[in-house]
Amino acid sequence: MLALILGASATPFACGPCTVVPSPDVLVTGVNPVALALPNTPGLIGYELFSQWLLFRPGGCAILPDFAFSNTLAAAAVAGRAAFGARAGR
Repeated sequence: MLALILGASATPFACGPCTVVPSPDVLVTGVNPVALALPNTPGLIGYELFSQWLLFRPGGCAILPDFAFSNTLAAAAVAGRAAFGARAGR
């Protein structure tokens, strides 16, 4: 894994057999675990965050032949809990 793409909206962009789903609002580079601290704010209820990994995989993407993208994970703040769901991203 080379980078984590985080976005506040889904803006699918096809790249050969892969699809980049999150808007590229934040790009976190590196292969270490990433911790995100979210404030306990009622204003975030209903807010969605989309994430997707950029991977080194030769032959994955037509535009970037040495890279591929993981499936997308969508997370939403719901009153009293967090909700997560996978979305197809490749």
